[in-house]
Amino acid sequence: MKRLFFALAMMAATFTSALAADLPAAISNGYSAQPVAVYNWQGVYAGLTGGGAWGDINTTANSITTSGALVGIPGGAFNPASTFRGANSSASVSGGTVGGFVGYNYQLGRLVLGVESDAAWTSIKTSSAFSGSPLGPQYTTSTKADMFGTVRGRVGYAFDNVLVYGTGGLAYGHFKSNLGILPGPKGAPTGPQYAASDDAWLTGAAYGGGLDWQFAPNWIARIEYMRLDFGKSGHNFNFGAAGTAHADATAPMNIVRAGIGYKF
Repeated sequence: MKRLFFALAMMAATFTSALAADLPAAISNGYSAQPVAVYNWQGVYAGLTGGGAWGDINTTANSITTSGALVGIPGGAFNPASTFRGANSSASVSGGTVGGFVGYNYQLGRLVLGVESDAAWTSIKTSSAFSGSPLGPQYTTSTKADMFGTVRGRVGYAFDNVLVYGTGGLAYGHFKSNLGILPGPKGAPTGPQYAASDDAWLTGAAYGGGLDWQFAPNWIARIEYMRLDFGKSGHNFNFGAAGTAHADATAPMNIVRAGIGYKF
């Protein structure tokens, strides 16, 4: 009996050793769970950004409508009021931007899905001065974009503590334009200076991509590119009894910014 018990014990030990030796092979043959990202990206996060922006402000359908005063002729000379068309224009703009962001990530292995909102203040502006014709009038214009924001979805892939992502959604921005008209040739005005402004909130599309890096527990560094496209918008300038002016404008913007955030 002792010999039988000893033989069974030896067989059990041999079988256990063989099974243990085969486990790495079984794991390597795909019997284990698929590897997942080591770092946890899921949760609420928030942070600050800063960078630069550039783009073009293009205007079409430029016109003034007046009974005479805006072109240096006494009011009432044109009855009804006449509309004068101007040439299209384009101006490059650039400036700095600083703001903040808040978002939420949901992680599925290495796939990271999320939603994010941001807002930023900018110093983007441009100005110009030109003549409508050799006889005038003289125009001065300025446009400033003082803030923008986005609400976007994000899709990313985690390489452990590095997340590469694409993003897209809604963009909004605040623009203020000023238009001054001085009738007469340059240096020889024939009427008073007229000034008007147009203040507008525009909406459009935002899309781009970036890279987030967890450089310390819960701390995230970021580099990001964003394109904001506000489409075409109409802008009207009211000079009271002197008349009105109109322009259609497009103002696409490119933004490159860096940021730092914290994941709660």
